[in-house]
Amino acid sequence: MNARIALSLGLVLLAGTAADAATLRGELLNGTTGGPGVADRIELIDVAQGMEPLATVEDVSGAFEIADVPESEAHLLLRVVRGDVTFSQSLEAIDQPVQLEVYEVTRDLVGVDMARHHVIFRRDAEHMLVTELFEFENASDPPMTIVADALPMRFGFENPTHGAPQASVGSGEFPITLPVVETDAANVRAVERALRPGTTRMFVSYAIEYDPNGTDWVNTNVYGARDRRVLVAPPDVQVMVESMIPSESPMEGFAAYSGLPVEAGTEWSVRLAGGTAMAQGDPHDHGGTQQVARVEVRPHRFADQRIILMVLVGALLLFGLLFGASRRPTVATGGGGIDSKRLALSRLADRYVSGELTREQFEAERDRLLDSRNQKASHNGQAKDAVRRASTTAHSN
Repeated sequence: MNARIALSLGLVLLAGTAADAATLRGELLNGTTGGPGVADRIELIDVAQGMEPLATVEDVSGAFEIADVPESEAHLLLRVVRGDVTFSQSLEAIDQPVQLEVYEVTRDLVGVDMARHHVIFRRDAEHMLVTELFEFENASDPPMTIVADALPMRFGFENPTHGAPQASVGSGEFPITLPVVETDAANVRAVERALRPGTTRMFVSYAIEYDPNGTDWVNTNVYGARDRRVLVAPPDVQVMVESMIPSESPMEGFAAYSGLPVEAGTEWSVRLAGGTAMAQGDPHDHGGTQQVARVEVRPHRFADQRIILMVLVGALLLFGLLFGASRRPTVATGGGGIDSKRLALSRLADRYVSGELTREQFEAERDRLLDSRNQKASHNGQAKDAVRRASTTAHSN
């Protein structure tokens, strides 16, 4: 009787174990060639239990399977190791096939740009806490991973710091902390990590000495940057920065400034003065890294659409002034007393900034409007010349 009970309990436990486990199936692709990918190994990791693998599949080529994966609420990662390149990908569901990509490698820093470079300043009693957000973009063609020892994730760093800078790579709940290293170039630092195709986010945090009478933060872009922003807290800190304008802040309690894209090698600086000191926060979270990581960055065509709108409106106004200065006669207006062509150009700029029109469509429609306006002015001028000639002839007769 006892033996039967024990056997029944064993079968129940065995059935429960089988029901709580699954087989993960996936495919490894070569993103450079489009064919099957190869890897030295693929590891299954439960982040809550550390970075030690729960299971490992070695010498992977194309399709792979990992058996007896526990069904749980744990945060699971797949870590792919191929030579000196390692990357991780979150596992959303173990009952769905997963697809991973590996790439051929290169040492050439070709096709690297910066989608975003945001600098966040927070003043405490003695220092200015700085967090720089970099979003690197590897647009190599064909897509290739740049190896870590080429130091592709590099950035300008010219400010004396209080303590060593800290870096974390990746977004979400589990960023990877990496040391900041020097490079063979003056005033350029980096983290030693491979840069895969696509975008990779990195935060660098440090503190600089702060003089309320005036402190300069300086930087030279290693790569071109499409979206540049400066955020400062508290908002009563005085900020002087060239080629930037005040903009809406994505972070509560911060003043924000946005600038147009810049090319590699561009020097720029921020001068900070005054302001009340904020309460000292976590010394390991300079600039509120976690808060910055949660900022929702909307898709954009350039750094900040308001800047483009101001540039376009300024160009339109300049065109109007130049045209008025050269022509002098009163411009024909619509019923509201506004130059109809200028109004059409303004509305066209609004449609472009809102994303309704592409740049090519905007430029084509703009040129059409301007050509129409110039042709009308030319026609009016020819008509007036004809009137003057007729008048001259009449007087001579």
